[in-house]
Amino acid sequence: GQEVTCMALHPDGETVASAQLGEGGVVSIWSTCDMGLRSSIDPGHSTGVGCVAFSPAGARLVTVGLDQYHSIAVWEWRTGVKVASAFGSEQKISSIAFALGEDAFATCGVRHVKFWTCAQPPEGGPAILVGRKGALPRAVTHVVCAQWTAAGLLTGALDGCLDQWMDGASQRRVEAHEGAVQDLCRCPLSTEDGVISAGQDGTIKVWRAGEHVKILLLKTIDLSKLCLAQGLVAKGDPVA
Repeated sequence: GQEVTCMALHPDGETVASAQLGEGGVVSIWSTCDMGLRSSIDPGHSTGVGCVAFSPAGARLVTVGLDQYHSIAVWEWRTGVKVASAFGSEQKISSIAFALGEDAFATCGVRHVKFWTCAQPPEGGPAILVGRKGALPRAVTHVVCAQWTAAGLLTGALDGCLDQWMDGASQRRVEAHEGAVQDLCRCPLSTEDGVISAGQDGTIKVWRAGEHVKILLLKTIDLSKLCLAQGLVAKGDPVA
């Protein structure tokens, strides 16, 4: 089989999508309970799939190709029906983050963040995928990961900073990690949204990212110290 390039977890916590490298690479949707294949999609991306993501309600799946234009497609994954598609970017796309609904998401990667809406034309006919480029800070060369919260989009960059987005532009920057921010995920708090960031520096950090408030660091977990304390690595050895 072909090399697996990416995976995404369904909101039900039991279904996983995996995608492949190379021409003819398929997207397979699995049950983690019995490893049964629930659906299979041939996305038609010429050189393979680089990113996949489920929508919040789980009905749709977005795929991003590894072709020259990093083409994007939105699918009803249970039936394999393509809802809409568009050219993504000539620059590499690293991550997809759905908004809180089914029809809007963001992509990010090398020198760009782009906001997408899957809309039905007023005159009827097939849905269209419309993208709008975000205003990226000049210093940012690569946006590695993204996560949507109730307050809007949060992205993590190669320079170790988090960006909080409003109205299509980065409004706040916070130095989060020494080295790249590798991943972001939501972590609901008692009163508002929380986000966890994972850094190249071997730390995991918990942030408050509520509406109309600045990003606030709540907790830092140093994995190198944790692993050392548990005897999982020897002193001086890298964590990864």
